[in-house]
Amino acid sequence: MLAASILAEAGFRVPAVRAVFGDVEPVPGAARPATRCELAAWLRDPEHHPVFAKPLRGRQGRGAARTCRYDAATDRIELYDGDRVSVEGFIDSLLAALHALRLERVGSGTSDGLVFQEVVRQHPAVVERCGDGLGCLRAYVIVDRGKPRILEWAWKIPAPGVAIDTFRRHSNLLAAIDAETGEVVRLIRGLGPAEEELLDNPHTGLRLVGWSLPDFAALRDCVLRGATLFPDVRFQGWDVAIGADGPVVVEVNAGSGFFPAQLATARGFWNAEFRAFVRRAERENPTRPRGLRRLVRAEDALRRVQEFGRLLR
Repeated sequence: MLAASILAEAGFRVPAVRAVFGDVEPVPGAARPATRCELAAWLRDPEHHPVFAKPLRGRQGRGAARTCRYDAATDRIELYDGDRVSVEGFIDSLLAALHALRLERVGSGTSDGLVFQEVVRQHPAVVERCGDGLGCLRAYVIVDRGKPRILEWAWKIPAPGVAIDTFRRHSNLLAAIDAETGEVVRLIRGLGPAEEELLDNPHTGLRLVGWSLPDFAALRDCVLRGATLFPDVRFQGWDVAIGADGPVVVEVNAGSGFFPAQLATARGFWNAEFRAFVRRAERENPTRPRGLRRLVRAEDALRRVQEFGRLLR
């Protein structure tokens, strides 16, 4: 929420927050229902749909849902996946996911709650080839010697009717993107033995590999300009969407999981460039983070094992 506020203040497009519920800081212009009854009343207003609901501190799309409309005659909400649930049942599912996430963070002392955001409309060319499910591009950004640089891109493409673009879910797709041209260079579906490399989007039948993303130059510029707003965050993970009216920053994190990039590109992330960056960042940081020291020690240990193996040969 803080990153979104900073970005919005700087003129970047972020999904508008329609409402917040629970232990969440107020957002200007957003509703703030204080009780479950007030939240139910807010959800029963047809003007508040479609909306994207998610836990403030969720991860991998857990507990998130996208609505399409509210039917007053049946008091049910139609979800993006086609299900129709009662308003009370919808709230139950959101709160259950929120409770499960809180249990995982027991003792963390962090605030938490639910956020209801606008549904971002994608560029028509993206909708044509991939459907209207929002699929973000994950940009892996380092801030090295004061200058941001994008190391990798991974495009998460949800299957029809799937509101979450996380690759581990359903039959979602994952693509590697050329960092300079925005061309799709590799497309996969499935994990482990089930992984298959594709050329076309199997859900639309249209070619993706070799296709260049629209407005990619603006997307890349958006990330690089935005990264300068957080100069002390040396490794950043950006989720950006190709909106109908330009780039939309969906989320910015300090760091990022390497899973999407490594699967999309079929390459490990711990390469020479990233190792050199980590070493420089550690030397320049007087607190010398323990996690970075462990990474460097692991690299040294691996190199010694490899050297010992060569001696045995």
